[in-house]
Amino acid sequence: MAQAVGTNEMTTALALTLPQGIELDTAPSETLVAASPGWAEDVATHFGKRAIRSEEGPFSLPESLVGDVERERSFTKCIADVKGFRDLPLNWDTYGGLPAKEEPIRFSIELLNCLQSEIDISTPHVAPISSGVYVEWRNNGAILYFEVDEESVLYVMKRHGRTVAEGEDSRFSVAPAIELVERFHTLAP
Repeated sequence: MAQAVGTNEMTTALALTLPQGIELDTAPSETLVAASPGWAEDVATHFGKRAIRSEEGPFSLPESLVGDVERERSFTKCIADVKGFRDLPLNWDTYGGLPAKEEPIRFSIELLNCLQSEIDISTPHVAPISSGVYVEWRNNGAILYFEVDEESVLYVMKRHGRTVAEGEDSRFSVAPAIELVERFHTLAP
């Protein structure tokens, strides 16, 4: 259990009592600094016995490890948001917008679930469109988006304003979409 021992606007200093079997690579007098009160429990639960000393503070985890916890939370939130698009009221956008249909929701959730475990894939922005779901990634002047409605999946990938790929898939196949997202994340800036 972590206990707050001092705070300011930016951080909370924690005195950490770890579950049995969890060890930290440091002297007991050093303090663990965390960005949020639930951080220590997340570390113990998610990463088990790993704690790493760094130049940035007495204890920290590499960005990729800390990012994994945040990444999981952000993908989980995206999936919950997509599920909620089916419950939107009629005319939700004041332009006659309809709630998302089941096929666009299924495709979007399947895509997000498949990509969630890919370390090099960032969390997308999701938004409702009439009868469907909009999924978008942005990175270094590049954009990839999917407009998923009840009839098809429209995709567009641009880099610095120039279209790199575009098309439409009426089969709602997730495999080509995953390949496109992976390709997008490997584009040189």
